[in-house]
Amino acid sequence: MIRMEMWNKWEPINDTPIKLFGCRTIDDKDGLTLFFVNEMWQKKLKISFEEGVLAFRVTDEGKRLKLIDFLDETYGKAFYTEWMLFKVTQSDYIEWFNEQTFSIYETFNIVHYAFLTGNEIIEVLATAEPIVEKIN
Repeated sequence: MIRMEMWNKWEPINDTPIKLFGCRTIDDKDGLTLFFVNEMWQKKLKISFEEGVLAFRVTDEGKRLKLIDFLDETYGKAFYTEWMLFKVTQSDYIEWFNEQTFSIYETFNIVHYAFLTGNEIIEVLATAEPIVEKIN
């Protein structure tokens, strides 16, 4: 049986801005914080993982052509161009992470979060929900 990732739109707060761009990533003692803005810098979103981050990666979208092709064929272009926040189940990233750690985290409830911005794809593996808020 072939295992295939399942991408699910994630709306952690009401009236989540539809299309944003990554403008800042902070990884420090307080956790991982991602900041997103729209083109006019009017709508801003802050996503804070204060604990539970196991891994994250940031990749230019032009370097993830296989993923973009998969999303396009499976869900259609509007799915990933008109929304940016996702949770991924049956995740290849989680599978890779478990292989790399000899499955010592396999019993943890790891969630694969994916943020598709206009320029990059940010993915986070975490065991705790982030705090999501709109900011001025």
